[in-house]
Amino acid sequence: MTVPGAGADGRGGASTDDGDVVDPPPPTRAPPTREERRAAAAAAGWRPVRAGDLPGVAWTLAADGVPVRARGVLRGALTAWCWPARLLTIGRNRYHRDDRRTTVSLSRTVSPGVAIAIGAAVWLLFRPVVRGVPPTAVFVVAGVFYGYLLTLGVLQWLRNRAERTAEERRGLFRVAPQIRTTWWLGRVAVRDPGADRAAALAGAVTLCRLVVAPGETVGAVAASDRQQAELEAAGFREPRGSKGMVILDGGG
Repeated sequence: MTVPGAGADGRGGASTDDGDVVDPPPPTRAPPTREERRAAAAAAGWRPVRAGDLPGVAWTLAADGVPVRARGVLRGALTAWCWPARLLTIGRNRYHRDDRRTTVSLSRTVSPGVAIAIGAAVWLLFRPVVRGVPPTAVFVVAGVFYGYLLTLGVLQWLRNRAERTAEERRGLFRVAPQIRTTWWLGRVAVRDPGADRAAALAGAVTLCRLVVAPGETVGAVAASDRQQAELEAAGFREPRGSKGMVILDGGG
């Protein structure tokens, strides 16, 4: 028989017939709301991306995707080339600081089923539009579109290749394991090629610790051993058997 009461030592637990005191379960903490997360982020200097921030943030993302060796007029031209794609693909839960010159995404992990459903919905919406267009025009537009995507992919590959040393390029291929996390931290993008990326990463980790609730996890991918060492120094850990993915546990 268990009798509720203050207990023999004055604690607010429950006492049993044997005189033992059972402590009450610790109170559960409700996950913070979106407003609370954004207020905590703002306290650390991170602002959520609003409509007026989209052009500047897209320019930062475009500049970050350009190979580091591209400077001057070439860098500006490549940034302008990538800017439309970056503007159209800015997702939710993105933050910026330093007058939009540094940005990072901290978004909920999307399950494969949701991603497939979104792709199917987009295809069904565009089918009526494509149906009435002459086939030649469709092929021309599709060729231009895929050609543009190909150039973006090449620039992204060159940027990531520059992150790795020659030894890493000849080594293991980095593939993130199938480990599901609560949140996903995107690449910390900076507009200026000479910016302090270590400081930008430290700010992004501070953002994670402020907005992620206890028990939640944040996943990130490192493109090189140097990036992985920086993430691990900031508090991330590599799951056993993985190569390239690191996880940050939520704080209290």
